[in-house]
Amino acid sequence: MSLQVKYAEVLALANKFGVKDMKVAEEAGKLSISGTTKTQYDTVESGESLSKIAKHYYKDANKYMSIFNANKDILSNPDLIKPGQELKIPNP
Repeated sequence: MSLQVKYAEVLALANKFGVKDMKVAEEAGKLSISGTTKTQYDTVESGESLSKIAKHYYKDANKYMSIFNANKDILSNPDLIKPGQELKIPNP
């Protein structure tokens, strides 16, 4: 079985998320996939916290620091987010 067949679900997911200029190469028993896609963002709503957002995306509120670390350019404290801020959500 080729690796492209084995990882067909991954390739389908990349298409679903609109990966552009996707290149797939199979060489020496390894499958390489490259391309570009939009970064996932979430706009903070009133009453939200990083832990609530983490629970939504990662099913684990304790992973809120992943979101904080990805947004240190706009956040200085994980407890201080404001409605309307647009946060980068790292791929889980």
